[in-house]
Order: sequence, then structure tokens, then C-alpha cells
Amino acid sequence: MEKDCPGELPYRWHPLGTHYRSQPAVGQIIAWRHMAWRVIESGPRPEGDWSEEDREYLAGFKPGYVHQHLPWVIVVRPVAITGDDPRDRDRDVHLGCSARSLYGFDVYPNDHYPVCAQCGEPLPCRDEMARQTAEAESKRADRYAIEGVCPDCSEPITQRQKSITFDENIRLPGGPPVTFHTRRECYWSAVRYEQDWVAGDPDHRAARLSCPGHVQVHADEAECTQGPVCPGVKVPHRSTSRCQPGDRCLRCRDAVAQRNLAGDWTTW
Repeated sequence: MEKDCPGELPYRWHPLGTHYRSQPAVGQIIAWRHMAWRVIESGPRPEGDWSEEDREYLAGFKPGYVHQHLPWVIVVRPVAITGDDPRDRDRDVHLGCSARSLYGFDVYPNDHYPVCAQCGEPLPCRDEMARQTAEAESKRADRYAIEGVCPDCSEPITQRQKSITFDENIRLPGGPPVTFHTRRECYWSAVRYEQDWVAGDPDHRAARLSCPGHVQVHADEAECTQGPVCPGVKVPHRSTSRCQPGDRCLRCRDAVAQRNLAGDWTTW
């Protein structure tokens, strides 16, 4: 691993002038963590190193199309290193993507790529990203500064409109209570806010719009792993599954048997 390699970015970086590729070729330049890197090696991951997820995913393709989705590995080196000194290998970085990753790397079309005139980093550089992030955070905080106005649509909330209020303002500490419309346009913003609000103190906050549990849908009814804490099986959950014909679920078999005895001959 290269010693001066930047750490993991706290945001999604979109380098200017790049396109996505899952299998970049040797000699191409990729943008990664605010640096430009030359591809030194590029090829499929050895089959012995495939994960079980990779094997299951590739099993669904015809033999002639598997090569397009193979898990890929590349070795990259900072573009500033152009010599043949064997010690340059100490600066190499090994990157890879799984079989499910259709696009894995930001690749420049040629050796001419845009850089910042002040710091020399590929655009947008870290200083520019910091400015954009701060500006976005400021605009987001402004939406939570007015009480009685929905932060998602910026419209006042009337008494006739369905809404949900959070007494604690986690976007603007010390700010007024936050109220969202619960209509379709604003509902998911309210769900995300509640999820962040619960995550701050999950032991003392009960969710009303979503649930972190798993819903299992049986033949008679659905149940959530969160039990009585769940606000209802119809709200968004972490995951959901349904018993299918042939599943070894005694509860569903009993429910179907009871319906059959009552004259409802449901096919299992």
C-alpha cells in the first residue's frame, strides 16, 4: 500500500472527465481518492479467490457471457512515478471489484485529465469538495431553521395535513422542532430523518415510520423480529421475506390446514 495514499472519502467523489469501467486496461489512468493512478496490472481474480457471492452470481449467466462479469483486480501506481526502479512497487495499490460490480473504477479516456491549478489534484480537488460539502450542509441546515415548515418541500404545514413532529432537531442542534408532511412527496425524507434520529439513541427512541427489523410474511399474518416494538408490519423494514409453497414452516402449514377444514381449499 502506498504510504501517502489518501484515506477513505466521507463522500461520493465524481472526478471530472472520467467514465466508469469494471475492467480497465493496463496503461489507463484512473482517479481514486483524489489522486491519479496508472494501471500496471489488470485481470480477472483467480477462481480460487472468488467469494461464495461471486460464484452464486456468475452461475446465473450463460458460459459465453460469464467473462463480462468476472470479479476483477487491478494494480495501480501514482502517475508521478514513471521510472523502472523495482522499489516503485512499494507504492503500488491493489484494487478490485466483485462480480456484481458492473462499474468499479473512474477511468480517464487518455493521459490528458483536468487538475487543480493550486494543488495539482484531479478535479474537483479536496478543497473544492470541502467547499461544496460545507455549502450543501449550510443549505440543509437552513431548511430545518423554521418551525412549522416541512424541510423536504419547504411548505407550511396546516392543521388539516397529516404530519409527524420530532421535538429534537438533529440537523440544526438547538433549533426548533422538526415537522414533516407524511404525504408521498415528503414521506421518505421523514423516514430517513427518523432513522438518523433513532440511531442517535436506539435504546430510548421508538420509531414510528420505519423499523430496523425483518418481516416474515406467513399464510395467516406477518410478524416482525422486533416484536411489540415494531410500529407495524406495513411500514418500511430492513428486509422482508414470504413463505413460499414447499417451505418447511409449520405455522403456515397449520394455517392452510385450518382453512382447508373450513372449506377454503387453498393450494399449498
